[in-house]
Amino acid sequence: MVVARIIKSADSFVRLTSARQDINKDNMICVSGPKGSGKSNTSMVLALKDINFHNKILKTGKRKYRRVRENAQPLRWNFKSCMPYTVDEIKERSDNPDVLAPYSPMVVDEAIEAVYKRDALARSTKDIIKRFNKNRTRKIISYWCVPDFLDLDRDMRKMFNYHIYVMWRNGEYSINLVFRRSISAEDPWNLDLLRKRVQNIWEEISEQEAWDIVKKLRFHPNLIGVFRIKALPEKFYSKYEDVREDGVFRREQSLEEPPNKQYLDLNNKYETVLFNLDRLFNKNRGDKKKLWKAMCKLPGEDDKYVMSLSSFSHKLNTLTKK
Repeated sequence: MVVARIIKSADSFVRLTSARQDINKDNMICVSGPKGSGKSNTSMVLALKDINFHNKILKTGKRKYRRVRENAQPLRWNFKSCMPYTVDEIKERSDNPDVLAPYSPMVVDEAIEAVYKRDALARSTKDIIKRFNKNRTRKIISYWCVPDFLDLDRDMRKMFNYHIYVMWRNGEYSINLVFRRSISAEDPWNLDLLRKRVQNIWEEISEQEAWDIVKKLRFHPNLIGVFRIKALPEKFYSKYEDVREDGVFRREQSLEEPPNKQYLDLNNKYETVLFNLDRLFNKNRGDKKKLWKAMCKLPGEDDKYVMSLSSFSHKLNTLTKK
């Protein structure tokens, strides 16, 4: 069965995400593609279209679009507020309406630096996810640019509602595939089917070959459309490059900062409890009550905590079976 395509242009995609804003649904969109494929261009063009469409709704919403956005203000593009580069800047924009107004778009350029699944920022990633879950009533629409969708943490992939793959690009426009997350618990993106067709093909195919692959992907259950995006004007793109250079510098500076005292204390406490846990296990192999009590003292609900619980639960289950 061929899945019906509901996205035929960038404007139709903007109307779809705008409708989600009005009913307080998340609007987190991943834009992926190899380096130089035009992810930032696609994200910024869509963000500018979001702003224009929002301003149109404020002017003629009730008559033309049958929508009213009460207490909303007209928006305009601002590189400083709409393009965060550090984790702290992302958090600030998700929390503070004075920095990023409701209905605003946000483009997280090179988001892989903040949400890479094997990076030391895994704790920050979880914090970002919680904040966007909590603040969805802010009606922010966010675009996250990453080279490979698979490089994201699994929990982060589940947070995205749409995945735009920049499949092919020349100097004038790009071809973009739009995928929508399904309700499947195991693989909501059907990544195996996608990987067979579109991974590692950019720069190796012509435009005609790209459209041929689009035809072959028409049976993919998550694909809801394909559209072209024109390249941004050179003057606008030059401004973006200046902003990006400054943003990358700020991000590198933030990553070089040493851990604060609170984090060091927490880590030391964890190491102490874990050491005592091992000692308890070796000395009291049959006393499961003491072991569980010690496990409950592990600080926080981070990855180390979960792994420790899993490891020692396995040991306890092994004791129970004996």
